[in-house]
Amino acid sequence: MRNPTLKSELKNQKSATMGFMAYPVDQVADIYMVSPTPPERGDRLLVPVGEDQVPHLEYARVLARRFNRKYGSVFVPCSALVGDVGRLVGTDGQAKMSKSLGNTINLADDPKTVESQVMRMFTDPKRTRSDIPGETENNPVFIYHRAFNPDIAEVADLTERYQQGKVGDVEVKRKLAKALNDFLDPIRDRRVKFAILISGKFLKQAVMPPGKRVFQLFLQYVTHAPRLSTFDVNNKEILMNTTSKSIPMWRGITLRLSLLAAVFTAIYKTMDNITVHNFITAPDGLTAAFAYLIVGAWTA
Repeated sequence: MRNPTLKSELKNQKSATMGFMAYPVDQVADIYMVSPTPPERGDRLLVPVGEDQVPHLEYARVLARRFNRKYGSVFVPCSALVGDVGRLVGTDGQAKMSKSLGNTINLADDPKTVESQVMRMFTDPKRTRSDIPGETENNPVFIYHRAFNPDIAEVADLTERYQQGKVGDVEVKRKLAKALNDFLDPIRDRRVKFAILISGKFLKQAVMPPGKRVFQLFLQYVTHAPRLSTFDVNNKEILMNTTSKSIPMWRGITLRLSLLAAVFTAIYKTMDNITVHNFITAPDGLTAAFAYLIVGAWTA
């Protein structure tokens, strides 16, 4: 395994499942479902990620290049778009946030939860009193201040006073909690609006039909490359190409078994009702199907 992110996460896994090892393929499907189709010169596919996710994207790039080399220009190899803050430490000072460690501040957290998490954040372990000069460079609270507090003057003032032992942790944390909640408030408002839309008929009537058509057209283009399918223009359905002689029979069988696995996966992963909490479940059925399709075409 060449992926350093998976290697580090395996250290915290008592028993690694196949799903854990193979989820980067599902991530590839999420990425290339929005690949420009057909690709043109100058097209770029940027994926906003943290620096720890860059190895996953390199895997996606390798897969796209191999697919293109075998079946022609189909996918635009993606590129990572890492922000100014490539990685945030956990609230407990660990290398990164992790749900399993409980050291996260989630986008869906309400103001009180954010404030509670911030007040429990680690600071400078050597600073036992507020009048002792503290360290700010690797201090999680100040890392978050520099990342999320738009008031540069306030951050500079807190930093200077903290280093001089003239401000306590409580004041610094309360101002951080306010900055974080100000940052999250617009996101919360959008979540409420989308929750209202999802609870009604908007999702089913206005979003899913055009989304399905776009996906069908894209899938037509992708499956046509390895001669996996044909497209019935009148019925707008993707059909299995069982008569194609452009690929050996054993390759066709591999591809078809892959698609069959994709269908069962899609059915299994779309059984849950769509709610605000599992909104990704249904679309992920399509991406899982697409992932199996890519792997099948690649390995055939």
